[in-house]
Amino acid sequence: MTKAQNDFARKRYLAKLDAERQVAKDVREAPQRERAAQEKAAWKASAKTRWLEAGGSGHSFNEKFEQMWTDEVMRRTQGPSQQEQSTRKYLHSRVSYSI
Repeated sequence: MTKAQNDFARKRYLAKLDAERQVAKDVREAPQRERAAQEKAAWKASAKTRWLEAGGSGHSFNEKFEQMWTDEVMRRTQGPSQQEQSTRKYLHSRVSYSI
């Protein structure tokens, strides 16, 4: 085989490997994507109920939802706030260890 043929065969082989890896990755990640979509839908329903009960309109909620969801995800990934950490430390210090 010539160098050009080897290069072509190698590129084709690597493309096949990449495609197989992508399929495996998609299969692995599918359940997580499904859970994330379900969680987002549940949060959206809950937030919309609270929004409407507070007097907001469905239209305004739909306009602002994506930013609200982004803010919620950021809040969840940042961990407990300084106030929450202080409250936990205080409550933990008040626990009695008597036997």
